[in-house]
Amino acid sequence: MKQLLVTLGALCLSLSAWAAMNISKVDPPFWYVDMQNPELQLMVYGEGIADASVTVNYPGVNIRSTVRLESPNYLLVYLHVGKEAKPGTMTLHFTQGKSKLTRTYELKARALKGSEHRGFDASDALYLLMPDRFANGNPDNDVLPGMMDYQVDRNDPNARHGGDLAGIAGQLDYFVDLGITALWFTPVLENNMSGGSYHGYATTDYYKVDPRFGTNEEYRQLIADAHARGIKVVMDMIFNHCGVDHVWIKDMPSKDWFNNPDHEKNFVQTSFKLTPHVDLYASKYDFEQMNDGWFVPSMPDLNQRNPHVMRYLIQNSFWWIEYAQIDGIRMDTYPYADYDGMAAWMKALNEAYPNYNTVGETWVTEPAYTAWWQKDSKLSAPRNSYLKTVMDFSFYEQINLARNEQTEAMSTGLDRIYNNFVYDYLYPNPASVLAFIENHDTDRYLADGNNLQMLKQASTLLLTTRRIPQLYYGTEVMMNGVKQRSDGFVRRDFPGGWADDKQSAFTAEGRTALQNECYNFYRTLLNWRKGNDVIAKGSMTQFLVQNGVYAYARQYEGETVFVLLNGTDKEVTVPLKRYREVLASNKQGKDVLSGRIIPLGENLTMAARESLVIELNKAVQPLSVKGTALLNAEGDTVVLCGVSYGWHNWWPRFYNASTVEYFAGKWHASVVRAAMGIEPDGGDLQDPARAIDCVQAVVDAAIDNNIYAIIDWHSHHIRLEEAKAFFRQMATRYKGVPNVIYELYNEPVDDTWEAVKAYSVELINVIRAIDQDALILIGSPHWDQDIHIAADSPITGQHNLMYTLHFYAATHKQELRDRADYALSKGLPLFVSECAGMEASGNGPIDHASWSEWVAWMNRHHLSWAAWSVSDKDETCSMLLPAASSEGGWSDSVIKEWGRVVRSELSR
Repeated sequence: MKQLLVTLGALCLSLSAWAAMNISKVDPPFWYVDMQNPELQLMVYGEGIADASVTVNYPGVNIRSTVRLESPNYLLVYLHVGKEAKPGTMTLHFTQGKSKLTRTYELKARALKGSEHRGFDASDALYLLMPDRFANGNPDNDVLPGMMDYQVDRNDPNARHGGDLAGIAGQLDYFVDLGITALWFTPVLENNMSGGSYHGYATTDYYKVDPRFGTNEEYRQLIADAHARGIKVVMDMIFNHCGVDHVWIKDMPSKDWFNNPDHEKNFVQTSFKLTPHVDLYASKYDFEQMNDGWFVPSMPDLNQRNPHVMRYLIQNSFWWIEYAQIDGIRMDTYPYADYDGMAAWMKALNEAYPNYNTVGETWVTEPAYTAWWQKDSKLSAPRNSYLKTVMDFSFYEQINLARNEQTEAMSTGLDRIYNNFVYDYLYPNPASVLAFIENHDTDRYLADGNNLQMLKQASTLLLTTRRIPQLYYGTEVMMNGVKQRSDGFVRRDFPGGWADDKQSAFTAEGRTALQNECYNFYRTLLNWRKGNDVIAKGSMTQFLVQNGVYAYARQYEGETVFVLLNGTDKEVTVPLKRYREVLASNKQGKDVLSGRIIPLGENLTMAARESLVIELNKAVQPLSVKGTALLNAEGDTVVLCGVSYGWHNWWPRFYNASTVEYFAGKWHASVVRAAMGIEPDGGDLQDPARAIDCVQAVVDAAIDNNIYAIIDWHSHHIRLEEAKAFFRQMATRYKGVPNVIYELYNEPVDDTWEAVKAYSVELINVIRAIDQDALILIGSPHWDQDIHIAADSPITGQHNLMYTLHFYAATHKQELRDRADYALSKGLPLFVSECAGMEASGNGPIDHASWSEWVAWMNRHHLSWAAWSVSDKDETCSMLLPAASSEGGWSDSVIKEWGRVVRSELSR
C-alpha cells in the first residue's frame, strides 16, 4: 500500500508538472530564412511557460537568449537565424523540471529579396476603403460564434455591416476600370472587441485577419489577385495601441508593456495635442500626457520604449511584408508613439526594404510640423524619423476651406492652395507627401451636398500636383456625409456592395447620370495619370493667383502639363502672356478632362469654376517590333486601339480633322485607320487627288492629336506599280514622323502568300529607301486570315514588320484564333487592323459573346486593333446613322449599336 501511495504521488506530481506548462500560441507563427537581420524574437505564450528552458538543434539556428517577463505565461526566445539556415521545420524543446514539451516551427523561403519589394509613390493613386463598409462577398462570415458580443446591423452606423475581403476581391476589375493603382484598407487584423470594432483600430491579434473579414490566406490571395491587375495593396498598422481585449491586457506580460498600465484605477487619456514634439518650451507633463496617454479606454497605449515590445512590432511588419506581399504601410497615429522607437522601426524597415514606403499619420495642419516628421528633415536634426512619407493635413484643411470661398482676395479660395505649396521648401522630399481632400476620419468633401463642379476642381488639384494622392471610397460616385452625429455617417456602405441593395454604383447602369459624370471624370483623370511620368516625376512651377485663377505646370523631359483653375463663380478672361515660360511657343494644347483642343493665343476664357489640364509637347513615340511585341522608345509594350474609317471614296465626309479629334478626345482612340479605296467608283485609280486629300486629312489630324494613323492601301488585288508610287509619296511626306503606320495590302483575296510576300518586299524596299524605321503592316491571303501560312515563311532581313489579322466575331471563332495562336507561337507579330462583332458580310446581329472572347484574347496577347467602320451605310458594321454630322460631336441618337460597343471598349 505504501508503494502504491508513493507511485500515485509521483504520478500526481508528474501530471501537475505537465499541467503547469503548455503552449497556446507562438508569435510570429513562422519565419523566413535569409532575412537581413538574423535576430528572431519568438513570443511563446502558455500557462507556466516562463519557467521553461529552451533548446533547438537546427543547422544555422541557435538560441541567443531567453527573457522571462513578470507574467509566468510568457517566454521570449531570441534566436539567431544565420545565412546558412535553410527552409525547413525545426523543433523547439521546452523543459521544466521533468516536464517536457516540443513545438515545431517552420522557416520558409522568401518570395522576393528585400530590394525587390516596391512601395507606393507619386506614380500611384491610393484608394482608401473600409472593408466593413465596401462590399459583402461572403454573408456566412457576418455572424461568427466565439467572437465577443456584437451586432450586424446596416441601419446602425456604428455597428458592423458585414463587408469583407471577398467583397473587395469581387470588385478588383472595378478598380482597374476606375484607374486605381493602390488600395489602402483600414485595418484588417482581428478586433475581437465588445461591440465589434468595425473600423479595425483595436487589434486583438497582430498575426490574424479578423475572421469576419476572412482568413489570412484570403487576404494573401486578394493581394496576389490585385497584383495580377497591376494594383498595389497598402496595409494599415497601429503600433501606438491595441484593443483592450488583447491577451496582453488580460494577462499583462509586464507592467512596462503599456504606458499608464493602472488604467482601471488611474486612467490617463492623451491630450490629443501633438505640438510638444516640436515645442522648445513644452513641459514634461504635457509631453507625457500626449505621448503616453491612452486614446480611449478601449485602446491601451503600448510602450515603444520597451525593446521587447518594439521588436515584436518590427517583426510583425516584416512578417506581413513577407507573407502577404503588401506593398506599403500606413501607420496610424504616428506621433502618439515613442519617437525613438518608431525611428528605430523605420530605419530597420528602410534597410531591409530600401525601395519600400511607409506613410505616417501626422495630424497637424501646419506644414512645418508635418515636414519635421519626414525622413532627413533639417527641422528635427540631429534626430531622424526615417519616415519617408507624411500626410499633408494642411492641403486637406485649405482645400476644404477654399470650397466655400471665392478666390477674390489674398489667402482666400485657391490662393490658400498656392500658399500651401509655398512651404514645400520645408520638406526634404515634397513628392513623397500624401495629399487628400477627405478620409475616414473627416467630413466628406461634399459634406451633405452634391456640388460636383467643386469636387472636380478639388480632385483635379489632388491628382495633378506634386503629391501622392489618396482618394476615399465612394467619392467617385458622389458619396457624401458629415461626422456631426457619428463617424459612421462618413463611412456609409458603398451602394451595390450588398446583395439586397436596390442600387449598384459599381456599374454604369446602376449609377445616376450625375454619378456617371463624376465617375467618368475620375476614370479619365486616373487612367491618364497612370504611368504618366510628368505627374509622377515632374517638377512644379506655380504662378501667383490672379483674376481668381490659380495656375501651375508640371514638366518632365520636354513634356509639360499646364493646369488652370478658375476659383470663382464667374467667367474670367485669362491673359496668357505671363505663362509663356511654360507655354513656350505652343499655340494650342489638349485638355485631358474634356478632350478639347485649347487655343493658347493672347487670352483664354474660362467658365465659372472651370478646371483645365492641358497637355503640351506630348508627341507620340516611335514604335518598334521585338518578337511578337509592339514597343515604344522606352521598351514598354504598346497596345493601340482605335477605329478604321470606311472606304474613302464612299464616305469622304468623315475624313476630316474634327472627327479625328473627336475619336481621340471623346472615344480615347490611340489609332485611326484611313482606308483609301483603290478600285471602286471614285477610288484612287479614278480620282487620286481626292484620295490623297482624304488620307492626308486624317493622318495630319492624328499627328495634331498625338495619336497614330494607319495609311491603308485598301485593295483586294495586287497593283504593284500604283502602290509603289503611292507609298513613295506618303513616305516622303511623313518621313521620320512616328505617328504614321503603313498597311501595304488590305485583305488579299485570291493571291497566294508567295505573291503577297513578293509584292510586300517590293513596297518595303520603297518605304525603307526613304524611312528606315517606320512600322509596316503586311497583309495575308484570304481576307487576312491565312496568317499561319505567313508564319511558316515570313519575310526575312527586314525590321519593324507586323502581319495583319482581320476577324468578324459572329463568323470567325476559335478556329481563327487557333491559327493566330500558331502564328504567334512561331514568332509572327500580329496587328488586328480590322475587326468587328457581326458577320463577315458586315451585317447580321452583333455576337456580343464572341466579340468579348476576341477582346479577351487580344488583351491576353497585347494585340493592337482597329474596329470597322466609320461610315453611315445601312449595315450593322457602320457605326453611324446618316443623320450623324460629318465633323463628330455625335449624340447617342446617331451612334448605332456597334459604334456604342466600340466606344465603350475604347473607353475602358
